[in-house]
Amino acid sequence: EILTHGQNALVIHPKTPSDIVLSIRHLIDDPRFYEQLSRQGRAFVEEQLSWERYSRTMRDVFERARRLRRLHKGCDI
Repeated sequence: EILTHGQNALVIHPKTPSDIVLSIRHLIDDPRFYEQLSRQGRAFVEEQLSWERYSRTMRDVFERARRLRRLHKGCDI
């Protein structure tokens, strides 16, 4: 569930122009790497950051809260 440098992202410090240039140059100079990174990055976003996954997670959080509330109803907490 995390971005991994060189696998599904290029993690660079945004305030380091030389790192940005080197990363862009790497993508231009190595089309295979660019394609692989693009595919894996997109897959990561679709699998980990989709609205469907977010809504499922939120539904589970609210369901647990509802169950806990029902469990402790009538108790002084």
